[in-house]
This record gives sequence, structure tokens and C-alpha cells, in this order.
Amino acid sequence: MKEIIVKKVNIDDIINEIDDLNQKCLTKRSESIYQDNDARSLIFILLSGYVQNLLLSLTLSKELQEIEFYEKGGYKTENINAAYMDKVVSNYINGASNSFLIFAFVQIENYLRLIAEKYDKIKHTKISITVKNLGKKFNLSADCLNLWKILSNIRNSMHNGGISSYKANIPYKGTQYKFVKNSPINYSSISDILFFINELLDNLISELNEKSSAEDYIEHNYANLTVERED
Repeated sequence: MKEIIVKKVNIDDIINEIDDLNQKCLTKRSESIYQDNDARSLIFILLSGYVQNLLLSLTLSKELQEIEFYEKGGYKTENINAAYMDKVVSNYINGASNSFLIFAFVQIENYLRLIAEKYDKIKHTKISITVKNLGKKFNLSADCLNLWKILSNIRNSMHNGGISSYKANIPYKGTQYKFVKNSPINYSSISDILFFINELLDNLISELNEKSSAEDYIEHNYANLTVERED
């Protein structure tokens, strides 16, 4: 029988990690040498927005550990105990972290495509080839490219309910990340996701921002969008 490892988390510790990640996004934006609407600058604000949503979700999730929440919601509480509430919290956090990964991945993929589109010869419909071409163009480190492969594998496994569709053994900073075909991926906990997004900010995104030229303005495709909220 194949096992899915569910890692128990301390919500307060995770909230602190999320807050640190948000501060990192805001700091990198403030330190950016690029114009506000440049993809290499705006990426930090966009990611910060998703990080803040995750922070709010985890903060609110603490109520799921209190029986009063269920009583106020009209639940029949005679069968609700500590074990039940722990499971509810775990499922809630898993859903929130998976949603965060999807939104963050989409924005990072868009960021990578926008940079590649600046140089016609390296853009490609497949993001894996686009990243490979960016690696060659900007001489990105092997760790940066492997980090993207790991995150892509985790993201793509969502199409299969968290099951890996192929075998892979990807090294990153001295650790081997093993993906077994037709087996659950065990690198998708909220702690894992926060780790990988932190690493992307400090490595892949930082390397691309440092090695690409500020003279090449790369307008983000959100630059000319406005939001109108109906009453």
C-alpha cells in the first residue's frame, strides 16, 4: 500500500513563516532597480498579494480548533472532538496551501514567459523549454533550473490528484527529490511549498533579475489593467 505522508504543523509557526515570506516579497520590490510596471519588479507585489491571502486563511483557520466555531455554525457537535477538529484544520490548510501554489505558480510562469518574449528566439509554448532556454541565455545555475523542475512536478501532479505521472530524481542543494511514477508526491505540504517559493525568490527570480539588463524594459501584461469594483 502506498502512503501519503501528512505532516503535522504548528499554525503559529506557519503564520510566522508566511509573514516572513510576505516581508521578503515587499523588501525585494522596494530594492528592485526596475520600473514599477516591469515584470521583474511587479512579480513581487503580485506574489505578496497571494501570500497575504494565505496569511489571512491560516489566521482564520485557528477558529476551526475551537468547538464554539461549530456551535455557532449550527453543527451537531456531539461527534466533534479534538481528532475531528485536527482533521478539519489539516484539510483546510492543505486546500489553502494548494490554492496558493497554483496562483503563485501561474504568476511565476507568466513572469518567465514575459522575460523570454523579450528575446524572440528563446520563447516557446512549453514552459519547460522556455525555462531551459532562459537558463542558456542567462547562464542560470543548475540549482535554479532543478528548483523549477521540482516545483513544476509538484504543480503538475495536481492534475492527477497529487500522484506523480513519471519517475524523476532531481538534486537541489545537496538533497535528492525523488518522484516515483504512480505514487503520491510527498513534497507538497504547506512547509514544503513555503520553502520552495522562498527558494525561487532567492535563486531563480533573483538570478534572472540580476543577469538581465535594466535597459531592456519588460512591461508586465498587467501594466495597463484597471480594476473597477461594482457597488
